[in-house]
This record gives sequence, structure tokens and C-alpha cells, in this order.
Amino acid sequence: ILGFQNRAHTEALRNELQRLRDQGERYSRKTRLRTIVFKGFDEPLVRAQRKLVAIPALAGGDNTDGEHLAIAHALLKKRPERKKVLMVLSDGLPASLSDYGDEHLCGHLQAVVESCERAGTTLVGIGIMSDSAARFYKRHVRVDNPMDLAGATMDQLAHVMLGDREALLMSAAR
Repeated sequence: ILGFQNRAHTEALRNELQRLRDQGERYSRKTRLRTIVFKGFDEPLVRAQRKLVAIPALAGGDNTDGEHLAIAHALLKKRPERKKVLMVLSDGLPASLSDYGDEHLCGHLQAVVESCERAGTTLVGIGIMSDSAARFYKRHVRVDNPMDLAGATMDQLAHVMLGDREALLMSAAR
């Protein structure tokens, strides 16, 4: 379970960016990437509980979703399991300080999604109080109540792992 956000840049980086911008350079992201590992692949869930509880406190900031998705996918590709599933929770569109604007970031995210799918990874977008996941992910669902997030996530995982028909039968049996 990974978390991502972009962090403000340091004074030294701000000065370097300004120097390069004065020379005509442009950037699609002017903030630093931050990857937070809440739970490692082989880490028991019980050991990760303290870190998982911190997720709401770390919300906020901007995200260059395409770059973060590429990082998560690179980690997932190293895993020995044959089937690769990556679930992405999103509360909106990619956004970051950029010389090219947010639409550029949306295009990059779409390109990374397509690259992941070509590599055989199944992607599921879960929009949290947002329809943005529908714009990028073939498999997507919107969750308006945070209390429904766990159920929606498990339902989507069942659809991916068991197939749509079997997952619907399981859901009907509840």
C-alpha cells in the first residue's frame, strides 16, 4: 500500500529551477515526488496498522499521478506473481505546479495507464467523491461515502480475481 504526494521544493531547488527557467527550460513538474510505503508486499497487515492509521493525516497536496503510477507499477512488475493488479484511489485529477498545465499531466497519466495495461497489469481506479477515475481507468468505481471504501475495494478485487460473473454471484449471496 503506497501513498503519493508532491512536496514543495527547497530554496536551493527553487533557485536552480529559476536559473534554468531563465535559460529557457520548462518543466512539467516543479515539486518533489514523495512515495510513502504504508505496507510492503511481504509485510503482515498487522505490522502495518500504525502506518495505515496515518493515511488521513497525510492527505493533501498535489499529485503528478502518472509519475506516481509509473513508480508503483515498476515495483509491482518485480513481483513473482503471474497476475498483476494495481488499484488506484483518486480524489481528483492530476495537479501540480507545471509550465505546461494540468491537461499535460492528465495526458501523461493516460499514457502511463495504457503502458501498464499493455504490460498485462489490470488497473482499477477508485474515485473518492470524484468521477475522475472514470476518465483514466477502464475498470473504475466511484465511492461517495468513505465508509464504503473498503467494501468497494474488495468488490473490485473480487471482480478482477474471480471474474465478473462469479463476483456478482458472491455479492448476491451476501
